[in-house]
Amino acid sequence: MTYNKDYTLSNERDEFGKPFVLATDGTTVFGVIGEESGLTPAPIKLSEGEDYVDNDGRHHGYGLKHIEAGHGEQIRAAGFSSVAEFVETVSRNYSTIREGNMVAYRQTYLLELTNGHNDTVFIELSRDESYWSVNSAGIYRIKYSKKKKEVKSLPAVGISTVVDADRVNRGTTKDETATSGDSLWLLLKTKLMIFFKKKQAQEITF
Repeated sequence: MTYNKDYTLSNERDEFGKPFVLATDGTTVFGVIGEESGLTPAPIKLSEGEDYVDNDGRHHGYGLKHIEAGHGEQIRAAGFSSVAEFVETVSRNYSTIREGNMVAYRQTYLLELTNGHNDTVFIELSRDESYWSVNSAGIYRIKYSKKKKEVKSLPAVGISTVVDADRVNRGTTKDETATSGDSLWLLLKTKLMIFFKKKQAQEITF
């Protein structure tokens, strides 16, 4: 077992030889894909994985290191203490599963937990079909996945049904990323519309 600042590694390895991260219960299981989903039932596991940057500055990889590189700052700004906590929260409380992209001829899926935006974990079935590997994760605008095919929509198909709805994203990273400014702008826009309608009505009266 190896301990790092924000996570602890188990002695168990993924299909590429990278160690799995331990969940809060001391196992390598961060959540479950159940039979009711229509997908292969198996545990969801988070590997330490890897991340590298290509010549164009784009990040590639999977697992915790890849998520940390691309969305770690955003996830912490949303109130989570670590990437591992975020992945476990979504993996145990997701309510929607959608089809993701094909990666090397293998289908990926999105696990979504909606709180005014989508807390999202991307998963892919291991080659031996013994576990679902977490490829990536982040916080996205709802419209990001709106056109992606929905596989299943169920309340808390994971293990826990506890959802902290007070968590909001305050970080910005990419176009698809949600910001707390979205809801503030809608509120301001509504108030302005009411103000101008009242003013217009007064002008007509007098």
